[in-house]
Amino acid sequence: MNIGSGLQVACTQPHRLAATELASRVADEMGVVLGEEVGYQIGGVSMINKNKQKKTRLAYMTEGVLLRQLSMDRQTVLHHYEARTRRKIKISLHDSRRQIKSSLANSTLFSSNHGRF
Repeated sequence: MNIGSGLQVACTQPHRLAATELASRVADEMGVVLGEEVGYQIGGVSMINKNKQKKTRLAYMTEGVLLRQLSMDRQTVLHHYEARTRRKIKISLHDSRRQIKSSLANSTLFSSNHGRF
């Protein structure tokens, strides 16, 4: 995987089992060891490499884990794709950039649920 240096892509999954199974499958299909280039982080269990030289580049995780990471990270780009949920997620991020994409035709409903970024 040759993505920008030092970046980690987080892919959220709604359930712990989905995060672990997807990470395992993607690592297998890419021919890499689970926990090196591809890994997962759920609750108190982490199969990611935090070594700066060999940092995990693609990490599957639950939304709760991502929210905890975002609250601690000061330099974050958050990209929501197909953001359709009606619940409000309020995140207090410093120095962050957020981008939301949706295929919702009703922009009024979308903006009332997600606010203006």
